[in-house]
Amino acid sequence: MDLTWVVNHILPIAGRVVFAVVVFIVGFLLNKVILNIFSKGIDKVDKTLHTFAVTVMKVILLTIVFVIALSMLGIPMTSIIAVIGSAGIAIGLALKDSLSNVAAGVLILYGKIFKVGDYVEIDGTGGIVVEIGIAYTKLSTIDGKDTFIPNTTVAGSVVINFNSQTKRRVDFNLKLDYSVPTERAIEIITGVLETDERVIKESHIFVRLTELAPTYQQISARVYVPTEKYWDVNADGLQKIKKAFDDAGLSLFCNTVIVKN
Repeated sequence: MDLTWVVNHILPIAGRVVFAVVVFIVGFLLNKVILNIFSKGIDKVDKTLHTFAVTVMKVILLTIVFVIALSMLGIPMTSIIAVIGSAGIAIGLALKDSLSNVAAGVLILYGKIFKVGDYVEIDGTGGIVVEIGIAYTKLSTIDGKDTFIPNTTVAGSVVINFNSQTKRRVDFNLKLDYSVPTERAIEIITGVLETDERVIKESHIFVRLTELAPTYQQISARVYVPTEKYWDVNADGLQKIKKAFDDAGLSLFCNTVIVKN
């Protein structure tokens, strides 16, 4: 093989390849530095939006490095842009639904309907928001199941955010036998709720007779508590009321069936 031909043809190509590899490696390392600076720069931004923004920036930076590396190989920029554009169209058509989820995710983050840590109900599913991803929103239900809801479903559904307010109402509906004096029952229930430090005393404590059924009377109690205390009060409030009735020698309604021969 002619040495002159090698020098004139092979070496320049090899040099461009080496240079392109060096550019890619340096660009990759530089991306990490830029990404770290960018991440710290938006550190005070909402946690969910922060993660999303860093992910998008990472994709953009890697694309730029890839394009620059290809241009070092002597490939015309117009050709690179044309290929990327064609690939983008093909990918867009193939991932139409996924891209819709991405767009919906941006709207969710921008609208700040909820954030990580909020308890929400989306399309009939309730749970704590664990992550708002690019395509899916992850909820952890109260029974410990991870639920992934497509962002398009989130954006198109009625969303109830139970953490958007600082307080939340707890409802108790108690069925009592008619042998239990109504006023005495209301007094006991009110006493239990007034002594519970978690109940917001500034808000009215509602305890009233709300139903007269053929076999029982119903007394409803409604109190407001700090949002973060809702589940605790909802879980053990009824237990405290039951104990107070037991201590008073009274019992809650128990439906009995008498069978006669």
